[in-house]
Order: sequence, then structure tokens, then C-alpha cells
Amino acid sequence: MKNKAISKRLTIQVMGFMLSFSVVLLLANSLLLKPLYYHSVKTDMIEGMELLSAIEYSDDEWRSAIGNLDPGHSYDITVEQFGEIVYSSSREIGIRGPNDFDRNDRPELKKPFIPTQFVKDWSWINQTTQLGTLYDEKEGTHLFIAKMVIDEETTIYLTQGIEPILNSVRQANILLVSVTFLFLMIAGFMVTHLSKRFTRPIRMMQTHVGELSKLNFDHELIIETGDELENLSTDIHQLAIKLKDALNTLQKQNIQLENDVESQRKFISNASHELRTPLALIKGYADEITQGFVKDRDQEHKYIKYIAEESTKMKRLLNEILELSRIESGYMDFYYENIVLKKAIENFIEKYYGFIHERQLNISLELIDGIGNVDPVRFEQILANYLSNAGKYCSYTKNITIRIEEKKDVYRISVINSGQPIPQKIMNYIWDGFYKADEARGTDRSSYGLGLSIVRAIQNVSGQAYGCYNEENNVVFWFDVIKVS
Repeated sequence: MKNKAISKRLTIQVMGFMLSFSVVLLLANSLLLKPLYYHSVKTDMIEGMELLSAIEYSDDEWRSAIGNLDPGHSYDITVEQFGEIVYSSSREIGIRGPNDFDRNDRPELKKPFIPTQFVKDWSWINQTTQLGTLYDEKEGTHLFIAKMVIDEETTIYLTQGIEPILNSVRQANILLVSVTFLFLMIAGFMVTHLSKRFTRPIRMMQTHVGELSKLNFDHELIIETGDELENLSTDIHQLAIKLKDALNTLQKQNIQLENDVESQRKFISNASHELRTPLALIKGYADEITQGFVKDRDQEHKYIKYIAEESTKMKRLLNEILELSRIESGYMDFYYENIVLKKAIENFIEKYYGFIHERQLNISLELIDGIGNVDPVRFEQILANYLSNAGKYCSYTKNITIRIEEKKDVYRISVINSGQPIPQKIMNYIWDGFYKADEARGTDRSSYGLGLSIVRAIQNVSGQAYGCYNEENNVVFWFDVIKVS
């Protein structure tokens, strides 16, 4: 179904309402004004009769009394006595007293003034008063007539012409139609103009939303009406900003997801490769033994030793994969407590004395007093991975320094080893699982590259920073812990 513009619908509805109002007003003027006027005239005449009935017509002062009641009324008062007109407020007759005219000169006045035989629709108001309607065919006029019998001698008539009101109704209708037509023309122009002005902000918002649906966020929406439309435009603008930010975030997340998928693919590929090597060795040595190719006990014992070593490597590798997966998936709980960092590092060096002695590492400590909030197990795990990494790749001098530095809200712990700097192009990749850092820095092929990945996972869960950078003749690996005041 084809939609109509709001401005057009608004114009049609407003014009329809005004036209309906004008028609109702015209009908009311035509149909109700006449009955209302009739009712008003009848009520006025009845009230006049009540006042006239209170006058004493037996004395000579009754004409003055009637004259005092007459001003301000639209009806005429006529008094008949003994079949003759003795008083009339009509301009045509003009009788105010017995000396107002010569009855011999106007013999027609001796006859009753009101032809009551032609009066229609007589209705009794009370026992002495009747109300009816007279149509004068000669004059072409309508009259309301009220008749009240005072006594056998006196009858009072009130007459009110109703033709003027009919003319007034017709003239009012003509004027009303003319004014209504002019008013509708002016109102139509104004309503059309105002409706377009009113709907302009709506059309602007429609255009803006249409641009947003096309993911075009360059379209600017400015509406200053000071009402709900301005508030709505502000909400749309805020929604556009949030939508743009959400879209940008989603795009970044998609890129990150693609990178994560690629990293996961590489991780699985590298893990398969790392597991394949010890499995191949184990299977080869086992086949040698089971197929009888081993001739003496010493060689058999040597092969079994190789199988045990490769099994240990596989176990360590699988444990590291499982631990990394549990940390990154959030299934591993962390238990934080406040520890003295200096003492914790000294205890760590003492615990790893065998490793340090075996690798002939020269350890120096640059420690300060400080309390950190850490998980002691994860804290030691990070130090162990950094120390193991430093021991593999340090220079022939094998100098390693462990340092504590105080920052604003954290303590930064660094493990520094002498050796060749890490190329900048691979600096960000050494934290990936199974990345072969030894390919660029040494000949030790025993690393599976999960130690630094575990460090990254622990620090991400803790919400603390970590990193690596080169110094002159040194490589520095560091991580932060929360400082306890």
C-alpha cells in the first residue's frame, strides 16, 4: 500500500475537521437558531402576560402602568374592551388613550383587532392565557399571538412578528457560508505551510536513519525545535554514535577473531608437530626392542632411557597445554594474598638452586622491600618461566639479574639476561604458543615455546601488564604485580 506523506495527511485531516465544524455550525444555525428564537419569544411573551395580568384595569391608571412595562420588549401590546381597541403599542395603530384618535374617522378600529379565527396551533398556557401562530397571507408575515382574558370586558393580546428572524437566519447562513469558504482557503494555505514546517524535522530524521541503515555515519543531524522532536533527534544522534562505535568494535573483534583463529590453527599445527617428534622416537625405540634388533642389555637399557626421557617431555608438554587452556578459559582459580616480594624471590632462588647450578648461571639480585598482592603459585611460575627462558638464551657469560622497581600503583619485576637482542619484527610473536624463539636466538631445541604463553595468560587473568624489551647487550622480560600500600 502506498504511504501518504504526514504533511498531506495532516492537512487533509485538519481541513476535514474544520470543514466538518463549519457544516455543523451551519446546520446548527439553520436548524437550532429558529427553535431557540421561538422559545425565547414565547417565554418573553408569557412573562409579559404575567406582568400584565397583575394590573388593575378598572381604574384610569392602567394605561400608564402598561406603558411602564412596554419599553424594552419586541412584542406589541393590544387591549380590547367591549370589542373595541382601547390601547395598542403598535406603530400602525398607536393608541395610548381614548383621545388619541377619532373613532368616527376610523370605524375599522371598532372591530376586534386580532382575527383570532385564523390563528393556528392554540395552546393553553394557563386557565386564561393562550398562545398561537397567525399567518397573514395579505402581508405575507408570521406572528406569535398570546391572548389573555382579564374579564368579560377586557382581553389583552401580545403579538410578535417572526418573519425578521427567518430573514436573519437566511442572512446568517449566507454570511456563514461565505466566511467559511474564505476561512477554509486561508486555513488550507496555513495548514499546508505549518504541516510542512512541522514535518520537516521528521523528514530530516527519516533521511538520517536511512543513511544509518546504509552504515553511512557521515550524515549530520541538527534539529533545534526545543520540543520532543529535538529530544528524539538527539537520541538518534547518540544511537548513531553508539552504533558506529559498536560497528568499529565489531570490526576490530572480527579482525581479532580471525587472528585468534589463525593463531589457534598454528597452535594446533605446532602442537601436533611437537607431539609427533617424541612419539616417533618412542615408537622407533620400542619397535627396535620388540622386534629383537637390540643385541645386548646395555643398548636395551639405553633405548628404554630414551623412551623415558621423551615420555617426560610429552608429559610436560601436555601439562603445559592443559594448564594454558585452563587459564585462558577461566577454569583455573587464582588465590591472591599479600607477600613480601623480596623474600619471595630469595626463596625462589633457593628453591631453584639445582637448576641454577646445573646451568652455571650467575644470578644477581637488585631487590627493594615491598608487599605485593599476588597468587604465590602463579608468581613463582612466571619467575620460573622467565628464568628458564633467560638460562637458555643468555650469552656465554650467563649473567642474569632479577630486579624489583617501584612504580605508581605496581611493583615491576624484571628478569634480565645478557645476550643478543631479540629482533623487533618477532618481539610480538614470542608470546604465542609454540613459537620457536630458539630458532632466532640459539641452538637449544628443547623449548616448546609455551612458557611465555603461560606468563601472558596469567597476567591477562590478573589484569596486570607484562612485556619484553632490549637493552644494550641485554634482554629484559618483566611483569607487574599490584602494590600494597
